[in-house]
Amino acid sequence: MILITGGLGFLGSNLAESLVEKGYPILLASRSDRKKQNIAGFAEKVKLEYGDVTDLDWIQGVILKYSPEVIFHFAGQLTSYESFERPLYDVDVNSKSTLAILEAMRKLEKSCRFILGSTFWVVGKPSQLPINEETPTNPQNI
Repeated sequence: MILITGGLGFLGSNLAESLVEKGYPILLASRSDRKKQNIAGFAEKVKLEYGDVTDLDWIQGVILKYSPEVIFHFAGQLTSYESFERPLYDVDVNSKSTLAILEAMRKLEKSCRFILGSTFWVVGKPSQLPINEETPTNPQNI
């Protein structure tokens, strides 16, 4: 089982579609069904759990229930202005949720791969493009 948080968003739904085509069992975690149209062509081929990654008990419960082999963590605060207007929420959704996922993985007591989605805000305004793994970080927000 592969778990994708933010599963109905742009990245999550496109990754899910690609993985479904390859035959992988997929579990999508999403805060709401607002973007369910993103998986309309393959919705019957995935499992879907609704909840908020800032609810640490919920996300840990999902992970312990399904015991995924891989977790793609794409749920997070997307707009940079929100990190300035609501910094504590930004920390909850981007940092605390990540720690909760990692803690649940530890409790699984089995090997589980973790892939954390990120944004260009991590590198700030790079001196050259394209960016890669060697590009220095210069975060512009939390």
